[in-house]
Order: sequence, then structure tokens, then C-alpha cells
Amino acid sequence: MILFLLMFSFYSLCSGQNYLYVPCDAELAEYAKNFVRDDDDVTYLKHFAISLDKQSNDSIEVFSKFSLVLAKGVKYRLYIFDSKNYLGESVFELHDDEIKLGTSYVEKLNKNFPFYDFKCIKTGVYHMVVRPLENEALCSVAVLGYVENFDETISPLKEVDENKTQ
Repeated sequence: MILFLLMFSFYSLCSGQNYLYVPCDAELAEYAKNFVRDDDDVTYLKHFAISLDKQSNDSIEVFSKFSLVLAKGVKYRLYIFDSKNYLGESVFELHDDEIKLGTSYVEKLNKNFPFYDFKCIKTGVYHMVVRPLENEALCSVAVLGYVENFDETISPLKEVDENKTQ
């Protein structure tokens, strides 16, 4: 665990994403960090401020992309918080290379959830993409949290297959 935190901290310092940035809603950033810190099941790791403008041309997709180094055998929670001062609602996605692994928005339910849990089964660089649900300006804060370690030898797909046979 300590090795993971040191590796995560080192990457965060070297990733070039720690430039001085004033979030569009400083109160939202503090609220988001404190919300996660108050959750007894989650350890706050890092937050990301997102500010996107409404586009005049609907064919242009706007998004923010952040790279994360995630460790095998760790369950993470990604949160998204939207400012009430903007019309836009954020959707976040987690990608491994070009493969979408998960999202806060479930199209079949037409519902955007405030967080997404991810069990990492491979150490590596992942990409969090935040985009507006509709073409509206938005101000958001995404937060990465640590939930727990798990036995990485048990694949989530294997668990599903075993449940089908019971």
C-alpha cells in the first residue's frame, strides 16, 4: 500500500498536471474534497477541476482528459461534482488505452450516477475523460478515492461466470 501511494505521488508530481489552476468554483472543490474525506469507506487521493464552455458548433466534442496510474488489486471510486452555478452536467468515463471501462452515465436508464467504483486488475496508466452530458457550459470537480485492496487473482468476469452456473 505504501509503495502504491509513493508511486501515485511521484507520478502526480511528474505528470505535468499539477500546474497552478484556479477552479471555476473554489467552494465546489473544497466541498468535493471534504465530502470524500468524510466518507468512512473511501480515502481521498486527488481531485481534478474541470471547466468547459458551451460550444456553438454541436459537431465539436469538448472534454477534459486526465491520466491516472492505478495499481492492480485496488478498488477505486471516482466521483463527479457539478457546480449549481452552471447548467451543464458532467459525465465521466474511465478508459484503458481506447477501451471504455466504465462511465457514470447509464444510457439504458438515462441516469447519471455521482460515482463509479472500479476494481483495477492491471497496473497501468488509465484515462479519465469528463465531458458534458448536453452541450452546456459546466464547472465540475472529479475526485479519485481509494476504497480497498482486493484479491486480484479473482477476475470480475470469472465471478460472473461462476454465478451463472449456480
